[in-house]
Amino acid sequence: MKAAERKDDKQQFISSGDVNSSELAPTLQEIEMRAYSIHLAHGSTHGNDLDDWLQAERELAEERRLGTKTQGKVD
Repeated sequence: MKAAERKDDKQQFISSGDVNSSELAPTLQEIEMRAYSIHLAHGSTHGNDLDDWLQAERELAEERRLGTKTQGKVD
């Protein structure tokens, strides 16, 4: 799968996600930054970009739901 296709899949996931309010949805920039942090924390392993992206999206959405902010949290 090409990078452009993965990005399209990511955008569709965000658009059709479980978040009920747009104010709770993290921005693409926030997700990118968190995903990159996760990527670095996992030793910059290549090939896990989608997993890192989805993990970042879940973490940010959960933080918004709970009203907390835990920067740099990595599973």
